[in-house]
Amino acid sequence: MNFRTLMTVSAVCASLLATGCGDSTATTDAAPSTPPDQLVLTGSELPAGAKKVSIPDDQLRESMADFAGVQSDSTITPAECKGPQLDLEAASKAALSDSAVAAVVADTTVLSEFVAARPTDLSTFAEADAKCPKLSINSVIEGERVDSEVTVDMRKPPAALNGIDAIATYSTATATTATVPDAPVTTATYAGWATLRGTTVAVRVTSLSDTLDEVAAEKFFVDAVRKVKDAK
Repeated sequence: MNFRTLMTVSAVCASLLATGCGDSTATTDAAPSTPPDQLVLTGSELPAGAKKVSIPDDQLRESMADFAGVQSDSTITPAECKGPQLDLEAASKAALSDSAVAAVVADTTVLSEFVAARPTDLSTFAEADAKCPKLSINSVIEGERVDSEVTVDMRKPPAALNGIDAIATYSTATATTATVPDAPVTTATYAGWATLRGTTVAVRVTSLSDTLDEVAAEKFFVDAVRKVKDAK
């Protein structure tokens, strides 16, 4: 599968970010003077063997906000979940509108990080996911019908982030298309958001399979947040 296809599937099957709020005593440290584009992970801070993604930042931000392919014309079951998911997408876009972005691919896993110079009310994400942990979504994406089944499990944020307002989820999504109905694609995604020092950090780790190295994904999340925490 080529990388463009991998990214498209990842966007279609993106996790519904939310829940798992941990010990959330938000930090009162001053905002870092280091600009956001110097706060994303680079070089040896990234997983070994990872290669940079040559995808425009705006497209990456869009994929982060495109929760499971939910669109205004999507059919969602339960129907009452459509409004909260569209609100969640809008909140994500607002939070990340001008964020710095880093994205790499390692084998068939895509790791994305976003750093925005503004805090985000993470309760919006937690509340939406608590209402709708399982969704069936029928959408038309780039002219193709896509049917998705998404399940989101709450995760307690890594212990290393205790004292920081953070949320995390582990989700699986299975998508089928009208042209290839007998070849469903399953992805697994670990996603996390944190807000500290007047800054928002978001990560998404998506594997093009039904399993994912959650320990490695958590480390990516912790490393991303720690870089902001320790920045000048």
